[in-house]
Order: sequence, then C-alpha cells, then structure tokens
Amino acid sequence: MAASSAPATAATQPSEPRLIGTWYLVSYELQNGDGGTLHPLGRHPQGQIMYDKAGNMSCHLLNPDPPARPTDASNGAAYEARISYDRYSSYYGPYEVDLATRTVHHHVVGSLMPGWAGT
Repeated sequence: MAASSAPATAATQPSEPRLIGTWYLVSYELQNGDGGTLHPLGRHPQGQIMYDKAGNMSCHLLNPDPPARPTDASNGAAYEARISYDRYSSYYGPYEVDLATRTVHHHVVGSLMPGWAGT
C-alpha cells in the first residue's frame, strides 16, 4: 500500500486497461520474520478486487471456514461480531499503476481496519 498519492505521470497512470475489471483471489499468505509462512485467512481464502477506469479500487478478502461455534450460547452477538471481524477484511480507494516497475499502488481511503485509512 502506498503512503501518499502522487500526480499521474507517463510512468504512473491512474488505470491500466489490462487491469480494469474484477479479479479473484488465488492465494493469500504472509512470510514471518523467521522464514515461516502464515495463512491469516486460512488455506483456501476467497476474495476479489475490482479496478475501474477512473482509478478506483475495492478489495474484499474472506476466510470461508469459520471456527466451530462454542457450546456456550450466552455470547451470541459478541461471538458473531468477533468471528466476522477475524474472517473478513475490505478496503477501497484510488490506485495507480507504475508501468516502469509493473506495480499497483493502493491508496486506502476507507477500510474495515481503521488503521489502514490513509496508507
């Protein structure tokens, strides 16, 4: 994710025709400090990201395998809220394509994770 937005130049465009549309998540993993691989959204995550011609994107990520519901039903609403937050992530904002480095920079305007806004 980019920390600031920059004006579009010949090398940086708000959109790229081959990128426009809806893309589906194939895998999602993180590398930890000691070389291990983490799967924060499970082994079979789902997700999609949409890019439009005007330079806007929207991303949705989901772990489709929720944990087993505890037998104690006294925490119903709180439990549902917690597993929803743990299983799902989304964010949106403008994006830029750097043709020279073949990278896409997302400028997060809003997100389920409040700390991501502005990054």
